[in-house]
Amino acid sequence: MMFAIFLGLPLLLLAMALFYMLVIYSPGAQRDWGRLPAKEDYVARHGSTCCRQCGAAQTLDVGLLRYTDFRRKILCAACKTSLWREEEQ
Repeated sequence: MMFAIFLGLPLLLLAMALFYMLVIYSPGAQRDWGRLPAKEDYVARHGSTCCRQCGAAQTLDVGLLRYTDFRRKILCAACKTSLWREEEQ
């Protein structure tokens, strides 16, 4: 019995760590978000905050993984192209 508890606790902690890393932190989404330019860089490159694909001026501000995420992704409201990233403090 004691051996099962001794072995079970580390496995439970490992499973929790893997769940956090793959589901909550989501390294793929973090990597893609990091590749987007900051707003200042986007404006410097394209001259305005309008979409580079369709020219629309309206944007959507969405969280990277969920609505309350501090890592924000700005999308074109018309064609849903990812434009730039922001980070709330």
